[in-house]
Amino acid sequence: MKKSLLILLITFAFMTGYSQMLVDGGSVVVQTGATLVIDGDLTMASSGDIQIDGDVELKGDFINNTGTVNAASTGTLAMNGTAAQEIKGSASTTFGSTLTLEIDNTTGVSLTSMDETVNGTLAFTSGLLTLGTYNLTVGSTDPTGAAAGQYVQTNSTGELKRSVPADGATNVPFDVGNSAFNPLVLQNSGTATTDTYGVIAQDGLPGSFTGTDHAVNRHWDVTEDTPGGSDLTTTAQWIGSEELTNFDRTDCSVGLTVDAGATVAWTASGAASGTSPYTRSGAGFTGVGTFMVGDYFYEGLDLDLDLFLAGPYIGGGTMSTAINANNDIPLTDPYGTSTTVATIPATAVDWIKVELRDKTDNTSVLKTYAFFVDNGGNVLNTDGNVGAKLTGMLADQYFVTVNHRNHLGAMTNATVDLSGGSGVFDFTSPASVVYGTDAMYNNVGTMVMWAGDTDGNNNVEFVTGTSDITPISNKVLTDPGNTSFLTNYIVASVYDLADADMNGNVEFVTGSSDITPISFSVLNNPGNPTALTNVILSQQIP
Repeated sequence: MKKSLLILLITFAFMTGYSQMLVDGGSVVVQTGATLVIDGDLTMASSGDIQIDGDVELKGDFINNTGTVNAASTGTLAMNGTAAQEIKGSASTTFGSTLTLEIDNTTGVSLTSMDETVNGTLAFTSGLLTLGTYNLTVGSTDPTGAAAGQYVQTNSTGELKRSVPADGATNVPFDVGNSAFNPLVLQNSGTATTDTYGVIAQDGLPGSFTGTDHAVNRHWDVTEDTPGGSDLTTTAQWIGSEELTNFDRTDCSVGLTVDAGATVAWTASGAASGTSPYTRSGAGFTGVGTFMVGDYFYEGLDLDLDLFLAGPYIGGGTMSTAINANNDIPLTDPYGTSTTVATIPATAVDWIKVELRDKTDNTSVLKTYAFFVDNGGNVLNTDGNVGAKLTGMLADQYFVTVNHRNHLGAMTNATVDLSGGSGVFDFTSPASVVYGTDAMYNNVGTMVMWAGDTDGNNNVEFVTGTSDITPISNKVLTDPGNTSFLTNYIVASVYDLADADMNGNVEFVTGSSDITPISFSVLNNPGNPTALTNVILSQQIP
């Protein structure tokens, strides 16, 4: 039969044992060098206080009903029962900065009624500390002993919360996991002062992530008490059995999503560290959300492409950015890939389309992307950085095509090697062999894509039945502002196929007529040596 003990002031300097212990309105001091073994529960009530300078071995539950663990405690409270134990009660408990809370129970310890705080050392010897729906705040002293089978289990909405200083140097470990140990380490190089972050480790991939392979089957939900001012480096840990099919740990990265994986911002990829467990870091996160680990398949193969469009080409390796200056370039690409950006890069000339084609069949399009080309001929990723990120493709060899809405596209004559995760092809160089005959125009040693396909049929035609002049005349003569059907009327500031020279205007018989690029392409085609006006210049892509 259990007994309740009313304590007013008792100092323990020797080993003793109780089936259960009630500290009700008084104080208990366990002196340095003493061990108090409590076979049942330890209940704190009515402002009762226990100061633990020695060791308390608790076999039952810790129940705080408006009592305290003295902040001056310097000893150890060991939760070392053989049955599942709970930390609970009607009041939260703060375990002081010089006290060790030891988890030494293979069947586990759980928070079951309140958020709790450990400002001293949280020491794992065996077993889990399970949060459920309650938060655990751990102070500046890093937990000890966390490993497989002994960690903070975030199995619901409860977070492990810790302060992370914005000093760019302190690595703060969050020793969490759900079904397995998957800790996360945060470092902050931001401008804000110390902030408190909360972490939940979860099994599986985020709910809106559509990938089923090339990733680690874990994710981490991270919150911050004060939004803004962060510049986080995040280091995630996993073991080999948590890797999904085709995951390449030699070229992987950390990503952040704020929409449950529908979109993910990936950091630069590289090799993971360690030997099961593995770790991978990602830097430069200015916000929080859900972090995950994927390989190059999601972060993207790096393709360095260069090309020039004859329409806006002004010589000297430069193209006009007139339609960008007029704010005419749409935020969503014109090629049907549904690629959308928040802003157009300042140096962008226009959207372009890039295709990857099968290495054994150059007619088979495997993936289509929309990017930008800048005024210097560099293909830009949608984030405005130089280089195309080719997501969702295996590291391999591919034929590459480049296309533009009113220019004739071109394709590499041989495959581009992306098997190492990156590749290069320069469509502007005469030394770079492209597929077909006269597929591009040699403009004084610089290759440019033929201009003038104003009807988008992959041909440039001057005076034939489907002449590319027709869209120009139609645009000018049917414009609502051209009430007198003037042929010299200018349709200004438009984004239109009929704008063959891409100066932002559609012009029929004016000085900068959009007929000029069409006639130039047809009459200067090497396949038209006698400069016949009815020769058709066709795109050389199979």
